[in-house]
Amino acid sequence: MSSKPRSKAKAKAKTKARKAPAKLKAKAKRASASRAKAKPAPRRKTAAKKAAKKTVRRAAPAAKPRRPEVPEGYSSVTAYLVMHDAADAIDYLREVFDAEEVMRMPAPGDKIGHAELTIGDSKIMLCDEFPEMNARGPKSVGGTPVTIMVYVDDVDAIVERALSRGGTLLREVKDQFYGDRSGAVRDPQGHVWHISTHVEDVSPQEIKRRMKAMATEPKQPLSESSAAHPGPESPAEAESSR
Repeated sequence: MSSKPRSKAKAKAKTKARKAPAKLKAKAKRASASRAKAKPAPRRKTAAKKAAKKTVRRAAPAAKPRRPEVPEGYSSVTAYLVMHDAADAIDYLREVFDAEEVMRMPAPGDKIGHAELTIGDSKIMLCDEFPEMNARGPKSVGGTPVTIMVYVDDVDAIVERALSRGGTLLREVKDQFYGDRSGAVRDPQGHVWHISTHVEDVSPQEIKRRMKAMATEPKQPLSESSAAHPGPESPAEAESSR
């Protein structure tokens, strides 16, 4: 038998062997393309869905753990007021601020040794005067350097109610440049209450702009409560108090 046919067959086999890997790669590539076509495209989240998801996350922040050193239902800071007549003061606070009495501890001489009330989401404590324990109210010491700041839902109505129950108007109710509508009242016991309703969120930049604009206005006389309220009505008042 001639060796020529064998040589041709051998060469053909080598050529086939060289082409085999390329064919396999092409076949795999075609299969991968077919799978990609068959696979459904991933669903895109709409902007509305993303926003809704973010809103849900922001609406449910992690609850802060309760501080063990603060009793349940109390806050870190609580006003404690000494009254000339604590029983009358409790009635006044009920009528003006819808205060709820939490507890009352009697003391000798028909006095109140300790009482607690809730106004809105806050507690206040009070008692009668006990001069022997250096517990004296504003009437006994000639006034107060302290103001109690209270946020209410309708400052105009609350101030009107406070005046009708024997309070004294120290500052008329009006809109303030920092976003509150507020006024000040002295109660029959001599304590000063700065009563406010928040009506506008104002950025620090806008507060500065408004203060700058108000600084050019004529200076107004200080209000009677200027030494006892939490802040000036205007830059002019702040400048005058220096």
